[in-house]
Amino acid sequence: MLGILDKGGNWSFKGISDQEWWDAILPKLQGFESMTWAEIMSAAGGKSKGTNSHPVKCKNLSRNAQKRLKKIGLNDVSELFSLRLSGTVRIYGIRDGRALKLLWYDRDHGNQNNAVCPSSKR
Repeated sequence: MLGILDKGGNWSFKGISDQEWWDAILPKLQGFESMTWAEIMSAAGGKSKGTNSHPVKCKNLSRNAQKRLKKIGLNDVSELFSLRLSGTVRIYGIRDGRALKLLWYDRDHGNQNNAVCPSSKR
């Protein structure tokens, strides 16, 4: 679902190249389509072998992400869902029943200065 897709700001999908979309993002999203939310949330891996994709309380987002939510009129949302595509690449959205409303594309989840929700594991 793309109705709330942020078209500006640091985590916009606008800067994605065709190659990145077709080769890296779309295949991952297609893979998630065949999974239940329980399967998505129980997928493990990464540095700590913890869960890859999970809900994130908005109060735990970076200050810039919280400001951006306010600017785009979504400051009433209590949590986002972080969907791990690979390494430090995340897509953030809002769960709506069985669907995920895509919001942001964060290429560097571990970047303490410019991440939606900086990782403390780096």
